[in-house]
Amino acid sequence: MALFNTPKEFVENFLGANFHLDIEDYKSALQEYLNDEHPDCIKEDAEAIEHFLSSNISKKAKEKFIKEHAHGIGFDYLKIDPVKWLRDEVLPKMKQAVKNNTRCCD
Repeated sequence: MALFNTPKEFVENFLGANFHLDIEDYKSALQEYLNDEHPDCIKEDAEAIEHFLSSNISKKAKEKFIKEHAHGIGFDYLKIDPVKWLRDEVLPKMKQAVKNNTRCCD
């Protein structure tokens, strides 16, 4: 676990690095991440996200954490549940990218 010691730190870095205020939209930001990152990095991030989502942290605290660190996504404006988005939209795409073991720029 390179620079980050806990799954929560991995998730914080993943969200902040990919879903910041400068993104055009969250779907293209996710696709860019999946295209650019090595499958091993994606796998490590996905495992951290799974650990975070299954942790004993309350759903409200998880929502707040995701909103704070993915501040380029207007969850309230878009009427998106942050936990559901991370669990049902982001995580499956990450797992599929790892399964495919591909990236655009090898």
